[in-house]
Amino acid sequence: MKAVFFYWSFIAADTERVLDDLARWTNIDTLLICQREGSEEAGMMLPDAGALGGLPVPIAPAAFERTMAVIELARTKGFAVAGHVNPLYGCPKTLRHLNCRSLAPAQPPADNDVIWACPHHPEAVSYGQAVTRALIEAWPVDLMEINHVEYPMYGDSLGGYANCFCDHCYARAAAQGIDLGAIERLLTTLLGQLNRGALADRWLDELTGSPLLAQWLAFRTGSVTQYVETIVAAARAAAATHRPNLKIGLDPFLPSALQLVGIDLAALHPLFDWLAPKFPDYLTGWMIPNIADWIAGPGNDSTAQRQALRDLLDLGPQPPQYEPMKIAMEEMLYCNTADPSTIDRQMPYLSHLREKTAMYPWLWLYDRDLELLRRKVQTLERHGFDGYCLWLWPEDMTGSALQEARGIF
Repeated sequence: MKAVFFYWSFIAADTERVLDDLARWTNIDTLLICQREGSEEAGMMLPDAGALGGLPVPIAPAAFERTMAVIELARTKGFAVAGHVNPLYGCPKTLRHLNCRSLAPAQPPADNDVIWACPHHPEAVSYGQAVTRALIEAWPVDLMEINHVEYPMYGDSLGGYANCFCDHCYARAAAQGIDLGAIERLLTTLLGQLNRGALADRWLDELTGSPLLAQWLAFRTGSVTQYVETIVAAARAAAATHRPNLKIGLDPFLPSALQLVGIDLAALHPLFDWLAPKFPDYLTGWMIPNIADWIAGPGNDSTAQRQALRDLLDLGPQPPQYEPMKIAMEEMLYCNTADPSTIDRQMPYLSHLREKTAMYPWLWLYDRDLELLRRKVQTLERHGFDGYCLWLWPEDMTGSALQEARGIF
């Protein structure tokens, strides 16, 4: 599989041109189409709400009809199509009450455009099951990719990763004999000390050496595993009736960071037909610099904190100087923080699974740096991968941009 994320803008217009250019200039053979019309504010691309069990989820039937036409057109041109499903991340705003509770009070603020549901919330489980079933029933695809089944990553401070502590989390923890209140108090204390600079150079030892925090990470990992098992069981049951040839894949985060967001690939990989581990530039170009700057404090040099976080995740040395993005893209701050050595360093975290499941890693293109993307693809090929998933931007999918990228992907 050599896949590319297919934006709503290309479903709404310019579809045939993009498909023809992809076929002419690239080796892309699969389109990944998201479940919603463009954004979290938009409706779910379904014909009606009948399969959603009364959940207050907006529906976009006109967008559904357009997407069905695009799927049919893509198939006639030789492309496979996969539904790209986010059952926890980016829930509609009508489900704001499912949001994880972070220890950073402003993360996310009341008007934040990302709702990241708690895997312990019964309605979040119902929503995930309903969405996957509904898409399998309605979308004529043979592939489904499940993305962001992990705990939230709000990248403006370390507190944005300290979640979830809602009532449902407390109930689940108590049932397992875990004192979640003690964990919340410890994290609150440590985050407060970090924010005041009271931990100095001991901050990483305090975070990684705590038995309570190790227990908390294990609790979260077990919770995500149970959630994913439930969602995939619903998907497999729906597929048995409606899409008997359906293959289901998982998009896990950076392999070395999985424990921090609640992912246990050893437990989850048997549920899936393929894995698409992420090698995200935005981790080193946005998330780590933001967290390190927060730890260092306003106006202080964060070089040591940035390197410590990179070392924690086995990301290698940071660049001597950080180069700002030339093209503004989402939250990205720097363009020179990731290179193919990131892929090399992540291989040991995947080696035990390489012979057990197919893998098509995620790569990103930023700043139109085609040479960097070429080196990343070549690195995947050197490690024996025969496919990948690409996140390009709309400007990367004009006719001239795809022609310029000929031979790279």
